[in-house]
Amino acid sequence: MKEYWFNELGYFTKETVENIKKNLDGATYMKFKVIYNNCCGNYRLGICTDSEESEQEIKNFFFACALTHLK
Repeated sequence: MKEYWFNELGYFTKETVENIKKNLDGATYMKFKVIYNNCCGNYRLGICTDSEESEQEIKNFFFACALTHLK
């Protein structure tokens, strides 16, 4: 699996990244694995997938998926 990080989005709270993970892990045919890391209480968001699409296509698809799945 290859990792893709959303550094351009800045930092999130722990609650936010855990909610994203809960709702989007395994989502769609790309079977996203949501990952995050902690830096002094600030969390960066990333995803892993085996998809062969370009990085930009994977990120765009993840955003579209997030907009339809998150509550």
